[in-house]
Amino acid sequence: PIWYKEYADFHAIVEVFIDKVYDLTSINCSPSCIIDVGAHIGTFSLLAAKTFPSAHVVAFEPDPDNFILLQTNIRRNCIKVDSHNYALADFEGKTYLAGPTSMGRHIGATTGHESQVRKLTHSVDLNKISRLLLKIDVEGAEWMILADCCNNLPKSTILFVETHGGQTDLERLRALAARYGFQYDHSRSKGEYHENVLRRGEFVVVDLAGGIL
Repeated sequence: PIWYKEYADFHAIVEVFIDKVYDLTSINCSPSCIIDVGAHIGTFSLLAAKTFPSAHVVAFEPDPDNFILLQTNIRRNCIKVDSHNYALADFEGKTYLAGPTSMGRHIGATTGHESQVRKLTHSVDLNKISRLLLKIDVEGAEWMILADCCNNLPKSTILFVETHGGQTDLERLRALAARYGFQYDHSRSKGEYHENVLRRGEFVVVDLAGGIL
């Protein structure tokens, strides 16, 4: 059996499959590669792999307990995912993970689980991807990951990113979207946490009159 140790594990299942935080039906073309950063127990990876079965799926989850459940869920659902048990940031080395729940652990702590850290640009050859779906939910480390990879993202990229710094982070993400030519959409608020979608290239949504939505 699969043992879910925390309420947060069940919350992740509800969030993805019942509340449908990630609206993959809004994606207007199939990605060739899906990257799940902060994969937790694999809920988004499963949803994305089932929705886009021809895509290559890559998942990153540094927490060892989460990673065991991630691999179990991948195996039980008969999907192919390249899964990696380390954190991503804009540096390489080691860090500690700490936090209140399995969904809330973050890098940069002084005690906790020790984890390897790598750059996304050193883990995946982004230049070989034609259409990328990139999901980032990493409890505050999203800015380090974006700093590493934004210059290397494919022309056609759709980015699902959760920010954690309230209105300040929303303005920062809008500025990033404008700088890198992304269409920006705010999809959901959870207090200081915000779910956001950025689209570029083939993923841009155009209305019937030919304008960008």
